[in-house]
Amino acid sequence: MSNVKWTQNSYFNYSSPHYISFNTILYCSLMLLLVLSIFIISTTQFMFFKFERSNQTVNPKNIYTQFNIYLIGEGTEYETPYYVFKGNNDNPIVLIEAGIHGDELAGTFALDKLLYKINVHAGTLILFPRMNIIACNSNKRYVNKDLNHIFPGDPNADLHELQLANEIFEMIGKLKVEYLLTLHESKYLHNPLKSKTFGQTIIYGVKPKPSYLRKWLNLVNQLSVKNEEMFSSYYFPVENSSTEIMVSEYNLKGGFCIETWKGFDMERRIQLQTNVILAFLDTIEFKYSLIKFMESD
Repeated sequence: MSNVKWTQNSYFNYSSPHYISFNTILYCSLMLLLVLSIFIISTTQFMFFKFERSNQTVNPKNIYTQFNIYLIGEGTEYETPYYVFKGNNDNPIVLIEAGIHGDELAGTFALDKLLYKINVHAGTLILFPRMNIIACNSNKRYVNKDLNHIFPGDPNADLHELQLANEIFEMIGKLKVEYLLTLHESKYLHNPLKSKTFGQTIIYGVKPKPSYLRKWLNLVNQLSVKNEEMFSSYYFPVENSSTEIMVSEYNLKGGFCIETWKGFDMERRIQLQTNVILAFLDTIEFKYSLIKFMESD
């Protein structure tokens, strides 16, 4: 007959000096799980950030430089927000805008992502993701008139595009913008021998060529993974384009159109737009950092 005595709460011989009851094992396991849970919770509170929004400012747990949210066309059908980050001092003042054409959305999505990733230490950064929000929502280049060619607009016009153009024009003057990047997309990869092929170009419309453009191109092209992604500068002045109007009227230090090629998939175009933006900020020695985090609800 076996000397092992089994009970409901044990798988061990009671008479063994190494006997451990089932309850003891269960208790120790639960305590271990409790300790691990406390450790995980205390650790992940530094990894996960929950963002609190308001109509005016966002400053989640001092992770980001505070930014203010303003509205163009408040109360109208074309109401759309723009976001102003301010560092320790006002200058330089950089405006990056997208969605002037509603079917060119890579820049819009790039600004959406950058909004929650950038921390401005010095200077002013303005992000304007959807200039022409009605066209963006319809995925159309424009509805009535091409917003890119009607600046400075008319506040008393019937068409919303003319009213919108005037509000944007006035906003840029009020904010004393110094540098302007307008994010576009093109159906055609740039070919110097063919007209209106803008894909993968940084377009400027003033002479002489801005001295910092070469450095900017070198920085952004270091991030290209294949030849087709390489950006080139392209002198292509358009007298009535929004960028040319702003450069002329407000004597900007720089005004550029960024064109990615629609031959790449959307995710890659978003990254290419982001690369150009950050390379520009680095070129003019704009003081910022990027936040890496995991976001939870």
